Amino acid sequence: MIVFRYIAFLLITFPLSVNSCDICGCSMGTSAALLPQLNNSVLGLRYNTSFFTSIHPSHGTADAPIKKSRDEFHSIELVGRYNLSPRFHLTALLPYKISSQQEGETVFHNSGVGDLILLGQFLTFHPNYCSGRKDKHQLRLGAGIKFPTGSFEKMREGRLLHAHLQNGTGSLDLLFSGIYTLRVAAWGFNTEVAYRLNNPNINRYRYGNRTRVSTTAFYWWNNNNNKLSLLPTAGLVLEHAQPNKEILKTIPYTGGWGLYASTGLDILVKNVVLGVHVYPSVIEKWGSSLVKRNFMGEVTVVAAF
Repeated sequence: MIVFRYIAFLLITFPLSVNSCDICGCSMGTSAALLPQLNNSVLGLRYNTSFFTSIHPSHGTADAPIKKSRDEFHSIELVGRYNLSPRFHLTALLPYKISSQQEGETVFHNSGVGDLILLGQFLTFHPNYCSGRKDKHQLRLGAGIKFPTGSFEKMREGRLLHAHLQNGTGSLDLLFSGIYTLRVAAWGFNTEVAYRLNNPNINRYRYGNRTRVSTTAFYWWNNNNNKLSLLPTAGLVLEHAQPNKEILKTIPYTGGWGLYASTGLDILVKNVVLGVHVYPSVIEKWGSSLVKRNFMGEVTVVAAF
């Protein structure tokens, strides 16, 4: 069976409110379109991690010291896809989020269940696109909803916790994606466009809409008995986020864009897939260039049934 790794939604929004600090990093999100095995349903876990350094501009005297913070985000996600038919797949993702922020000697931790995502994807080309041809391609179109299942009003020292440290956004958001994949012999090419339309939550806070465009090349190798397959991948990811708003007022130091490389390896042993991927920065401008992402990576284990 031919296997592809689909890169899809960046689902967690970028910098945020000013309740406790002016500017901070954020979780750079997850993919709701799961790896592979298009003819099978899958169930598994995915671990994401991101590290940021943020500079907090001074609003006092000119000689006030510049403050910096280190933000860490970890997410353990239950992921699954159920094939309702050969052409229509339903994907679900439920994260458990762990975040921390260190500013000087002060460290804050938060954890809890995040927002549930449901995504339907339709295979527009014939489902048996792999059979009997050396050149194989497909187009998948998807739409979904992010539900506000995570808490978004946690307090810290009597004040509302900074938005990026909350477990959820409190808003019901819409997701759209298109994924095109071409394979010629053992080589393949994948391109994906994803868009997230965010709505205001009950506090009238609205995260900026997000766009992600990615292009990935891969090579599919398998041994003669098809029990082991390797898929090394390499590509580029472009992300853009509009500024966040609160009661229609734009929040400073939010939004921006970034270009990232992507590299990784998926290992398939029978019906089990192990994927390891990292995303080093090429160029980025988040939060008026005051936020730098130092590292992002993910590890995924899923089983097909």
